[in-house]
Amino acid sequence: MHGWSLEGKVVTGAPHLFGAPPKAENVHQASYISADRTIEDKKRQQAHFQLSKLSTRTQLEDGAGRSSAAFWKDKLQPGLPEEANPMLPSGYTYLLQLVAHDLTDTGPAALVAGASNPNARSRPLLLDTIYGAGPDSNPYIYSASDKVRDSSSFPDLERAPRRYLRTGRRPEEKLEEAAYCPFRDIARGSQSSGAGMSNCDPMLADARNDSHAIMSQMTVLWHTLHNLLIGQIKEEIGGAPKIEMAYRRFALARTIMTLIYRRIVRDDLLARILHPEIAAFYGKSNGWSTKLLSEFQGIPLEFSRGAFRFGHAMVKNNYAINSRVAVNHHPEGLFLSLTSARKPDEMPLKADWMIDWAFFFDMNSPGNPDPRLNYSNRIGPRYANAIHLSLEFNAKSEFDNRGLLHRDLKSALYSGMWKVPDLLGVTKDRLETRSPETGSLFADWPRARARLVTWLQEHKSNDQFELTKAEAEAIADDPPLPFYVVFEAAMNPQSEQPDTKGMGEHLGPLGSLIVAETFLGALNSVSVVEDEQKLSLAECINAACRAIMGANAPEIMPNLSSLSSPPQTMAELLRFMKEAGAFDT
Repeated sequence: MHGWSLEGKVVTGAPHLFGAPPKAENVHQASYISADRTIEDKKRQQAHFQLSKLSTRTQLEDGAGRSSAAFWKDKLQPGLPEEANPMLPSGYTYLLQLVAHDLTDTGPAALVAGASNPNARSRPLLLDTIYGAGPDSNPYIYSASDKVRDSSSFPDLERAPRRYLRTGRRPEEKLEEAAYCPFRDIARGSQSSGAGMSNCDPMLADARNDSHAIMSQMTVLWHTLHNLLIGQIKEEIGGAPKIEMAYRRFALARTIMTLIYRRIVRDDLLARILHPEIAAFYGKSNGWSTKLLSEFQGIPLEFSRGAFRFGHAMVKNNYAINSRVAVNHHPEGLFLSLTSARKPDEMPLKADWMIDWAFFFDMNSPGNPDPRLNYSNRIGPRYANAIHLSLEFNAKSEFDNRGLLHRDLKSALYSGMWKVPDLLGVTKDRLETRSPETGSLFADWPRARARLVTWLQEHKSNDQFELTKAEAEAIADDPPLPFYVVFEAAMNPQSEQPDTKGMGEHLGPLGSLIVAETFLGALNSVSVVEDEQKLSLAECINAACRAIMGANAPEIMPNLSSLSSPPQTMAELLRFMKEAGAFDT
């Protein structure tokens, strides 16, 4: 998921957060890498086995088995489980995954040995993961109507241009009390198999958006929003030919949705995951106005192969889905297997998997959460058993461990990113003149390293995956960035010993800085409308309406008067869609 590197070959040439590490020894796992940027088989096996031990350490708390309460020994909010994070309802876990797909496209097709840049996503945070290259280049994503085809307003021999994002049919089963549910699956194409027809082709711009049932439902939500917006744009505005106006309506709907999405990413999602003092440093209270520490050159490896993998620690084993499935009765991790690729004969998704987003985003007033709400797991080196499932994330060799975390650690090994101690050093140096008080948040490395060694050696399983003292010391000298970021988030920086009390609600300082630099750099690198970052969202939408249709928003979309105060959080977006009738048909 979210990219990998060729085993035995260290990727070079991709952007780094603060430029390329100055020397080969500043690269993560440099002790395994030879001068020609390759890793010998014997050293590769040794490295994989060490990473296997580290990933096991995040799953098992003792030799007897697994315990979700063993890592977090306190509660962030009375009445919630120890692992629950009230700051991050579980919908944000999968919004983060959508954003990851919108920032990076680093699958096998985009990566060859010696590639100069393994990220094929050249337009970050413009919803290319949803829209692809548009209806003419990717017609299978689109239909001419939100139903079948609205040809009535076009001449008999003239086909209406495609401009609605496809969704599947509604399940025949009823679903009661689903206030914020589109009640549709993604569109899936059928192919003939030996046993009949299988729904094995997701009709999406980015097949990763069908990586599991919750991700496909997140995609449906944004498809539904686009179709709502385009359906509310008046056809007669502008007086241009009908086909031209059809394309203009598509362009405006995409632009408005992208503006809403980008504002939610910045002001809702980013604000929740950052360390509060890092958010303040970047000017959260003043439109995120602080100048970045590094010039944005593209999505840095320290983000894509490092810090942003923290979202995997937020995943739960199972979820309350809707009013029918209001308790976690599905088998552990079942949602991960429900895709066109893994279980085509069980597609499309049934009513049990139609998500009511009130179960995933807090629709109530602060301090009065819905008791049915799914909260993400606190951020730390403690991963749900679903992340370690063999069926979905099988081991590739006897030296590998099963699980998604192990794959994350391997990806970091082959990426050629900065070592954590060196990355901390250059970060503190750059903060020295800008904000010494912010720089003081960053770890005193000897103390942080000592906590790492102590925690790594606490686990005693009496099996082949127990870390020796030498291995714990080696990992602490050069911890993989995906692991360090979640460890940093979970540990009290003032404590001499590993102490998780009150921690795990948001990222730590280093993880926050990497994420902030990348998000804000991507947002600033291209504007949807002129002065996007300076204008209010309502002003941005009105500017888009004038540029594309030649008129103001109230004239173009009179039935969506709430666009004068458009949604800037996920809860506001869901209320906006419900009030506009998006969940009624």
